[in-house]
Amino acid sequence: MGLSTGGGEDGGGANAPANNPPLARLPNDFRTSWTKAAPRFSSEHAQLEADLYVDPASCADAVHGKPMTGACRFAEELFRRDAGVGIYLLEHGDAGARFAVGDARGRTVADDAWDGGAAALDACARCHSEAPRSGVFAAPR
Repeated sequence: MGLSTGGGEDGGGANAPANNPPLARLPNDFRTSWTKAAPRFSSEHAQLEADLYVDPASCADAVHGKPMTGACRFAEELFRRDAGVGIYLLEHGDAGARFAVGDARGRTVADDAWDGGAAALDACARCHSEAPRSGVFAAPR
């Protein structure tokens, strides 16, 4: 399994241009309104540390160990030591998986749903299709 670098040479520290939009469907208050499912774990993304958040409104079934129905959103906030370096968003549902990358401020760097984002995120789809927890993280085939 390959490791993602998050699009930046330093492992996710890319800054989006100031006029880039915020990550779609990631609320500004996700750190308090979403469930922190895994605090400070060693991420497979560029060997950074991360906090994993789950949207409780869209993922109620998955949070309770049931098969997902509809879309479910996960946000992985990446850190190098205590400095935030980026946010990865995975939206997994019946229509497939949507991958998005934001800078530390949540501005879009790349997004499957955004112009030109899909090609930049092909590595996300490839790696997640091989992920060991395929019920949650694999992109549907």
